[in-house]
Amino acid sequence: MQLTYSPLFALKGSMLTVTVLHLFELDLSQLEQQLRQQVQQAPKLFENLPIIIDISQLAPHAPSASINVAKLKRMLLNYGLLPLALRGLQEQELVIKNPDSLPLLRETKFNKKPLETVPATACANTLVINQTVRSGQQYFAKQGDLVVLGSVSHGAEILAKGHIHVYGSLNGRAFAGTNGDSHARIFCQKLKPELLSIAGQYLVREDIDDQWIDKIAQIYLDHEQLTVQHF
Repeated sequence: MQLTYSPLFALKGSMLTVTVLHLFELDLSQLEQQLRQQVQQAPKLFENLPIIIDISQLAPHAPSASINVAKLKRMLLNYGLLPLALRGLQEQELVIKNPDSLPLLRETKFNKKPLETVPATACANTLVINQTVRSGQQYFAKQGDLVVLGSVSHGAEILAKGHIHVYGSLNGRAFAGTNGDSHARIFCQKLKPELLSIAGQYLVREDIDDQWIDKIAQIYLDHEQLTVQHF
Protein backbone atom coordinates (compact mmCIF):
# COMPACT_ATOMS: atom_id res chain seq x y z
CA MET A 1 0.00 0.00 0.00
CA GLN A 2 1.55 3.25 -1.11
CA LEU A 3 1.25 6.22 1.24
CA THR A 4 0.84 9.75 -0.06
CA TYR A 5 1.81 12.89 1.77
CA SER A 6 0.54 16.42 1.47
CA PRO A 7 3.34 18.97 0.98
CA LEU A 8 4.05 20.99 4.12
CA PHE A 9 5.68 23.96 2.35
CA ALA A 10 6.28 25.58 -1.02
CA LEU A 11 8.95 28.00 -2.24
CA LYS A 12 7.66 30.78 -4.46
CA GLY A 13 9.18 33.99 -5.76
CA SER A 14 7.60 37.19 -4.51
CA MET A 15 8.07 40.94 -4.96
CA LEU A 16 8.08 42.46 -1.46
CA THR A 17 8.51 46.09 -0.44
CA VAL A 18 11.29 46.53 2.11
CA THR A 19 12.65 49.81 3.46
CA VAL A 20 16.36 50.36 2.79
CA LEU A 21 18.57 52.14 5.33
CA HIS A 22 21.36 53.86 3.37
CA LEU A 23 24.45 54.62 5.45
CA PHE A 24 26.47 57.67 4.42
CA GLU A 25 28.94 57.71 7.33
CA LEU A 26 30.46 55.13 9.68
CA ASP A 27 29.87 57.08 12.90
CA LEU A 28 27.43 54.82 14.75
CA SER A 29 27.06 57.22 17.68
CA GLN A 30 25.89 60.00 15.35
CA LEU A 31 23.66 57.51 13.55
CA GLU A 32 22.02 56.50 16.82
CA GLN A 33 21.42 60.14 17.76
CA GLN A 34 19.72 60.91 14.45
CA LEU A 35 17.77 57.65 14.52
CA ARG A 36 16.53 58.40 18.04
CA GLN A 37 15.20 61.77 16.85
CA GLN A 38 13.39 60.17 13.91
CA VAL A 39 11.81 57.46 16.06
CA GLN A 40 10.65 60.00 18.64
CA GLN A 41 8.86 61.95 15.89
CA ALA A 42 6.97 58.95 14.51
CA PRO A 43 7.35 55.87 16.75
CA LYS A 44 4.59 53.87 15.06
CA LEU A 45 6.23 54.32 11.67
CA PHE A 46 9.36 52.51 12.86
CA GLU A 47 7.68 49.83 14.96
CA ASN A 48 8.75 46.36 13.71
CA LEU A 49 9.84 47.90 10.39
CA PRO A 50 11.83 45.39 8.26
CA ILE A 51 14.89 47.02 6.70
CA ILE A 52 17.90 46.21 4.56
CA ILE A 53 21.14 48.03 5.42
CA ASP A 54 22.87 49.46 2.34
CA ILE A 55 26.53 50.56 2.68
CA SER A 56 27.16 51.27 -1.00
CA GLN A 57 26.96 55.04 -0.41
CA LEU A 58 29.81 55.13 2.10
CA ALA A 59 32.62 57.37 0.95
CA PRO A 60 36.10 55.84 0.55
CA HIS A 61 37.70 55.29 3.95
CA ALA A 62 41.12 54.43 5.29
CA PRO A 63 42.00 50.71 5.51
CA SER A 64 41.57 50.84 9.27
CA ALA A 65 37.93 51.95 8.98
CA SER A 66 35.44 49.27 9.91
CA ILE A 67 31.76 48.67 10.54
CA ASN A 68 30.64 46.40 13.36
CA VAL A 69 27.59 44.64 11.96
CA ALA A 70 26.62 43.04 15.28
CA LYS A 71 26.70 46.38 17.10
CA LEU A 72 24.75 48.08 14.32
CA LYS A 73 22.13 45.32 14.35
CA ARG A 74 21.67 45.57 18.15
CA MET A 75 21.25 49.33 17.94
CA LEU A 76 18.59 49.08 15.22
CA LEU A 77 16.70 46.39 17.15
CA ASN A 78 16.67 48.65 20.22
CA TYR A 79 14.73 51.23 18.20
CA GLY A 80 12.18 48.77 16.84
CA LEU A 81 13.74 48.20 13.42
CA LEU A 82 14.14 44.66 12.09
CA PRO A 83 17.37 44.40 10.04
CA LEU A 84 17.12 41.59 7.49
CA ALA A 85 20.37 41.77 5.53
CA LEU A 86 23.38 43.84 4.52
CA ARG A 87 23.97 44.90 0.93
CA GLY A 88 26.26 47.15 -1.09
CA LEU A 89 29.64 45.70 -0.11
CA GLN A 90 31.91 46.71 -2.96
CA GLU A 91 35.62 46.58 -3.59
CA GLN A 92 36.48 49.28 -1.10
CA GLU A 93 38.83 49.52 1.84
CA LEU A 94 36.25 48.74 4.49
CA VAL A 95 36.57 46.09 7.17
CA ILE A 96 33.35 44.28 8.06
CA LYS A 97 33.34 43.04 11.68
CA ASN A 98 30.97 40.23 12.66
CA PRO A 99 29.79 39.68 9.06
CA ASP A 100 27.82 36.61 10.15
CA SER A 101 25.44 38.79 12.16
CA LEU A 102 23.42 39.52 9.01
CA PRO A 103 23.12 37.82 5.64
CA LEU A 104 24.99 39.58 2.81
CA LEU A 105 22.95 40.30 -0.31
CA ARG A 106 24.97 40.02 -3.48
CA GLU A 107 24.39 42.83 -5.94
CA THR A 108 22.57 41.80 -9.10
CA LYS A 109 20.83 43.67 -11.88
CA PHE A 110 17.58 42.92 -10.06
CA ASN A 111 18.38 44.46 -6.66
CA LYS A 112 21.06 47.03 -7.41
CA LYS A 113 19.51 50.50 -7.44
CA PRO A 114 21.94 53.23 -6.39
CA LEU A 115 20.68 56.58 -5.19
CA GLU A 116 20.54 59.15 -7.92
CA THR A 117 23.06 62.00 -7.86
CA VAL A 118 22.05 65.56 -8.59
CA PRO A 119 23.59 67.00 -11.78
CA ALA A 120 25.70 70.14 -11.42
CA THR A 121 23.29 72.67 -12.88
CA ALA A 122 21.68 75.91 -11.77
CA CYS A 123 19.07 73.73 -10.05
CA ALA A 124 21.62 71.47 -8.41
CA ASN A 125 19.61 71.25 -5.18
CA THR A 126 16.56 69.87 -7.01
CA LEU A 127 16.46 66.25 -8.14
CA VAL A 128 14.32 65.75 -11.26
CA ILE A 129 13.19 62.23 -12.19
CA ASN A 130 12.17 62.11 -15.86
CA GLN A 131 10.28 58.84 -15.64
CA THR A 132 7.97 56.76 -13.49
CA VAL A 133 9.49 55.52 -10.23
CA ARG A 134 8.99 51.76 -10.33
CA SER A 135 8.21 49.36 -7.50
CA GLY A 136 11.31 48.67 -5.42
CA GLN A 137 13.08 51.88 -6.51
CA GLN A 138 14.04 54.72 -4.18
CA TYR A 139 15.09 58.29 -4.93
CA PHE A 140 16.36 60.73 -2.31
CA ALA A 141 16.88 64.48 -2.87
CA LYS A 142 19.27 65.00 0.03
CA GLN A 143 19.80 68.74 -0.51
CA GLY A 144 16.49 70.11 -1.76
CA ASP A 145 13.25 69.36 -3.61
CA LEU A 146 12.35 66.27 -5.60
CA VAL A 147 10.33 66.43 -8.83
CA VAL A 148 8.88 63.32 -10.51
CA LEU A 149 7.65 63.93 -14.07
CA GLY A 150 5.92 60.54 -14.11
CA SER A 151 4.14 58.53 -11.44
CA VAL A 152 5.30 56.78 -8.28
CA SER A 153 4.31 53.10 -8.33
CA HIS A 154 3.18 50.95 -5.44
CA GLY A 155 6.26 49.72 -3.57
CA ALA A 156 8.35 52.73 -4.64
CA GLU A 157 9.76 55.33 -2.23
CA ILE A 158 10.72 58.97 -2.71
CA LEU A 159 12.35 61.24 -0.13
CA ALA A 160 13.35 64.89 -0.10
CA LYS A 161 14.86 67.38 2.29
CA GLY A 162 12.41 69.92 0.82
CA HIS A 163 9.17 69.67 -1.18
CA ILE A 164 8.01 66.75 -3.33
CA HIS A 165 6.21 67.30 -6.65
CA VAL A 166 4.67 64.34 -8.50
CA TYR A 167 3.22 65.16 -11.94
CA GLY A 168 1.49 61.79 -12.15
CA SER A 169 -0.08 59.36 -9.71
CA LEU A 170 1.43 59.02 -6.23
CA ASN A 171 0.87 55.36 -5.29
CA GLY A 172 3.95 54.58 -3.20
CA ARG A 173 5.55 56.25 -0.19
CA ALA A 174 6.61 59.90 -0.03
CA PHE A 175 8.74 61.53 2.70
CA ALA A 176 9.19 65.32 2.54
CA GLY A 177 11.08 67.51 5.01
CA THR A 178 13.34 64.63 6.02
CA ASN A 179 15.58 66.99 8.00
CA GLY A 180 12.62 68.12 10.11
CA ASP A 181 11.44 71.00 7.90
CA SER A 182 7.79 71.40 8.89
CA HIS A 183 7.19 73.82 5.99
CA ALA A 184 7.81 71.14 3.35
CA ARG A 185 4.86 70.02 1.23
CA ILE A 186 3.88 67.15 -1.06
CA PHE A 187 2.05 67.88 -4.33
CA CYS A 188 0.62 65.34 -6.75
CA GLN A 189 -1.83 65.08 -9.65
CA LYS A 190 -3.43 61.87 -8.39
CA LEU A 191 -3.30 60.85 -4.73
CA LYS A 192 -3.40 57.16 -3.82
CA PRO A 193 -0.39 56.63 -1.54
CA GLU A 194 0.75 53.85 0.73
CA LEU A 195 2.24 56.36 3.15
CA LEU A 196 2.83 60.12 3.38
CA SER A 197 5.27 61.79 5.77
CA ILE A 198 6.39 65.36 6.44
CA ALA A 199 9.00 66.13 9.10
CA GLY A 200 8.34 62.82 10.83
CA GLN A 201 4.53 63.13 10.95
CA TYR A 202 2.82 60.57 8.75
CA LEU A 203 -0.43 59.27 7.26
CA VAL A 204 -1.13 55.81 5.88
CA ARG A 205 -3.71 55.12 3.17
CA GLU A 206 -6.32 53.98 5.69
CA ASP A 207 -6.17 57.36 7.45
CA ILE A 208 -6.88 59.41 4.32
CA ASP A 209 -10.50 60.30 3.57
CA ASP A 210 -11.78 58.73 0.36
CA GLN A 211 -12.73 62.17 -0.97
CA TRP A 212 -9.04 62.85 -1.64
CA ILE A 213 -8.21 59.55 -3.32
CA ASP A 214 -7.40 59.78 -7.05
CA LYS A 215 -7.64 63.58 -6.82
CA ILE A 216 -5.18 66.45 -7.28
CA ALA A 217 -3.89 67.20 -3.80
CA GLN A 218 -1.32 68.91 -1.64
CA ILE A 219 -0.23 67.67 1.78
CA TYR A 220 1.20 69.92 4.46
CA LEU A 221 1.59 70.21 8.22
CA ASP A 222 -0.95 72.22 10.19
CA HIS A 223 -0.27 72.29 13.94
CA GLU A 224 1.74 69.07 13.67
CA GLN A 225 -1.10 67.30 11.83
CA LEU A 226 -0.88 66.29 8.18
CA THR A 227 -3.59 68.03 6.16
CA VAL A 228 -4.80 67.13 2.65
CA GLN A 229 -6.29 69.79 0.36
CA HIS A 230 -6.89 70.53 -3.30
CA PHE A 231 -4.67 73.11 -4.99
